[in-house]
Amino acid sequence: MNHRGGFTLIELLVVIAIIAVLAVVVVLTLNPAQLLAESRDANRISDLSTLSSAIGIYQTDVAGGSLGTSSIVYADLSSASSTCGGLGLVAIPSNYTYACSPVASYRSTNGSGWAPLDFQNISSGSPFGTLPVDPVNQTSSGLYYTYMTNGANYELTASMESQKYASTAANDGGQYANLYEKGTMTTLLPVDYSMAPTGAPSIALVSHGSNLGTPTVTTDTLGADFLVVGCYYYAPTSTFVTDSSGNTWHALTTYGSGTNTYGWIQLFYAYNALTGASDTFNCSPQVYEGISVDAFSGVASTSDPFESGSDQGGISTTGSIVPGTVTPSQAGNLLIAAYASAGSAETALTINDGFAVTDVLHDGNDMDGAIAYLIAPGTSAYGPLWTITGDSNLAGAIAAFK
Repeated sequence: MNHRGGFTLIELLVVIAIIAVLAVVVVLTLNPAQLLAESRDANRISDLSTLSSAIGIYQTDVAGGSLGTSSIVYADLSSASSTCGGLGLVAIPSNYTYACSPVASYRSTNGSGWAPLDFQNISSGSPFGTLPVDPVNQTSSGLYYTYMTNGANYELTASMESQKYASTAANDGGQYANLYEKGTMTTLLPVDYSMAPTGAPSIALVSHGSNLGTPTVTTDTLGADFLVVGCYYYAPTSTFVTDSSGNTWHALTTYGSGTNTYGWIQLFYAYNALTGASDTFNCSPQVYEGISVDAFSGVASTSDPFESGSDQGGISTTGSIVPGTVTPSQAGNLLIAAYASAGSAETALTINDGFAVTDVLHDGNDMDGAIAYLIAPGTSAYGPLWTITGDSNLAGAIAAFK
């Protein structure tokens, strides 16, 4: 009787091939790079929670303790430059400055570290031995922490890099959909420093301002290259926008009712924009008028950035409206949504799909409106729903820019 003493070469090659195929399937299924990104994001959320808790203890325990200086963006990056010079940080408005600490002390808990609170003054001692820093902590990827205060409130931020935690950042109640924001006031940071998936700096909000009852508003737009104006009004007439810097304005469609029953909304934009520290904007006079201005950096300026087909809108007699559905051509593009209503009594408003509201116009009687934006994390279709408690007779508009 013959007995086989081992495998043939062909059998071994078949087994090796099967193992290789299974290994590829496992790698593709598990996606180690994404799992590592998710782990880092979970760490970021934990770090900001720890810092926020420590700041809460500090505020309660240390009488007269300083939270830091207003209008300074404190970054968890070490630098020989106290203003983070040479690190390639995202441009911020001229009335703000960055702050960095030297490598020898940037993780110190005695107030000399990147977060300027002296946690060692807490009666029970500092809650941590060293200040947490981002797991990647580099400007080229947009992955680092920031801290800001207005003297009484504070905000902590971190960029998320995984798809799993993208929704966590978009729905944290802060103003930037791509940043995880935590604190007692999550509107302090003047720009979104997160990075688009391509690795290029994403479009970022630089400033915003609004006015109701008059079609004029003045705001600091330095550092921006793209401007969006929303004009709100009750009676439909020919509308145009001017500003003190002399920009060329492009009008999108007016949306509303021909019977004056509804509020009317119209969006305007200017690219490769001229900006100023005290830039004044005007919508042509209307009835029950209002105006809002959003200023952004990072929008294409060599050609018109408007996304073809994204000028959409409509009207609704109920307290909610989807102004339209737009699909950005690439991740990192800018989506703007706005609504207006007349004869309104808005008591609360929300918008979904990760949009962040920048300005709300409300007089409790004749006119309501709001404008919101989203830096699209992908190329899915977006049809955000405005829900406005107490309002009816709505007009909405939406557009996308690259």
